[in-house]
Parts: sequence; C-alpha cells; structure tokens
Amino acid sequence: MKRTIHGLLAAAALVLAPASSAGAQSNEEAEISIESSEPGSDLSVTYRIRVVGKDSRVPTNGASITATALGPDGARAAPVALSPRDTDGGYSGLQHFPAPGQWAVRVTVDSPSGSVEFVQEVGNAPATTTTTTVPIPTSTAAAAPESTMPLAVPAEEEQPGEEITAGSFVFLIAILVVVGGFVLVLRRGRRRSR
Repeated sequence: MKRTIHGLLAAAALVLAPASSAGAQSNEEAEISIESSEPGSDLSVTYRIRVVGKDSRVPTNGASITATALGPDGARAAPVALSPRDTDGGYSGLQHFPAPGQWAVRVTVDSPSGSVEFVQEVGNAPATTTTTTVPIPTSTAAAAPESTMPLAVPAEEEQPGEEITAGSFVFLIAILVVVGGFVLVLRRGRRRSR
C-alpha cells in the first residue's frame, strides 16, 4: 500500500513540475539581459543576450526574438532575428548598420513578451563637419510627424507579495498533495497497528 501511495505522489510531482515552468512562461513578462555587444570590422555588431521569465527565472527557449535599430538621422537598420545559441535562454545575432553614429536598438521577445532598449555606438563618427542649407517649405500643408523610438524605458517599481504567480500556485498544490499523502499513510499505519 505504501508503494502505491508513494507512486501516486511521485506521479503527481512529475505531472505538476513541467506544468509550472510552462505556465509561468506564458503568463509572465520576459527579462532580457544584454550579455555582450561585439563590434565587427565593418558597421556591424554581434549581440549575445539571455532571456528568462521575470518572476520564475526560467530560461526562455524557442522564442521569436528581433533586434531593430533607429539611427541618429531617423534611418532604420534592417530588423534581425536572433538565433538560439544554447538551451539556457541564450540567443545571438549580427546587426548591420547602414551608417556610423549612435543608434537606438530595441530587442523584442514574443513569448513571454518583453523588450529592452539601449544606445549602441557604431563605427567612428566622421571627423569633418559639413554645413548644409535646408530650404524652408512654402507649403501650408502640415509636415508628417517624425517617428522616434525612446532611448530608455522607465523601470516599474515592484512591490513584493503583490501577486501570486503560476509557479507559486503549483508549488502550493504540490505541497498540499504531499501533506495529504503523508496524512493518509499515517492513518493507514495506525489502523494496521491496532
């Protein structure tokens, strides 16, 4: 009888363990860490990042991750899909930039969702200064608004204990199953000893 109960408890633990990691990733935000940005010989940078669940700290594998860049003059670099480099939430990709300067780079993850933005210095800025004259339009039509990407995202303040995550809920259920099994074993043991 003890073997049956122990088997049921082990089966419950095996069933609940994978559900906690999968559920935590689908319902929480991603935390993206830029591990390195290695400039190439041309106007390119190789990014190495790591993605984990913000609350569960579970590595995010198999996500779609894209890096986009906006240049100082409003130019955009072609978006780059980052590829998995390990099974611990690591990804890497090579971003080519059309011109030197300071670029606003955004790395976006689809599931769990999240993004991070930072400024990347690319190449050497030109040493010469040129002056250009821009004609003032005489038309009364409104100019199209510029598209800009913010360079920094304010961090949200976290208050401990504000929400119960899926992982903590599954952990609570697993504890209840173990305690219930222990009580059941004790009751059956007392009945046999009488």
